[in-house]
Amino acid sequence: MDTTLQESETVVLAITEVKPRTIDRALALLERAVADHPAQSGCAGVWRTDAGALNQIISLWTGSDQAEAVRQSADVLSSLNDIRVGGRLLKLTAAPFSPPLLPRRLGGIYEFRFYTFRPKSFAGIVDRWRGAIGRRLEFSPLLGVWCEEGASVDELVHAWAYEDANAWQSVRREVMAKGVWPPPATAESSEALLRQTSVMALPASFSPIR
Repeated sequence: MDTTLQESETVVLAITEVKPRTIDRALALLERAVADHPAQSGCAGVWRTDAGALNQIISLWTGSDQAEAVRQSADVLSSLNDIRVGGRLLKLTAAPFSPPLLPRRLGGIYEFRFYTFRPKSFAGIVDRWRGAIGRRLEFSPLLGVWCEEGASVDELVHAWAYEDANAWQSVRREVMAKGVWPPPATAESSEALLRQTSVMALPASFSPIR
């Protein structure tokens, strides 16, 4: 399977936090806004967080260039302005083994993991993960591995799909017990890693990737 992204494709990940008890309304507004835009609006997927951080919507956007992906996400997400209380936007570069963001069904629940590294770490991560990712894919589908490279830190995102929460726990135990994942750390990679967070998220009914 070809797991490389097209050179022209860029990825933007938006995390939108909304007021408590408005998540269903937010998703309805977002569904309408996506439907009102043409098919090339660039929305690759939409998820609602279910554990780890609440009242958040994670959305992925693609475009012919970064500026277009940012504009498309801003246009659609503006429908949530009245109930938005925070958020952030990550302008991401995909790892060479990251799958294309094409509409498909992958799982009923997703884990999004956010790692903060010292700057200039992404190349080293790709090198360490490249040899292990194939075996890891035998256990559950990969949504993607991306990085935003900044002047002060690198923000790494990787996301995996599972049939349900029980499968997530089972796969996690199995890959760790068998030494499949995570790839062995080095002294350099351990020093570079500054922070890790994880959220579980459910795909929206209208998400192109589910």
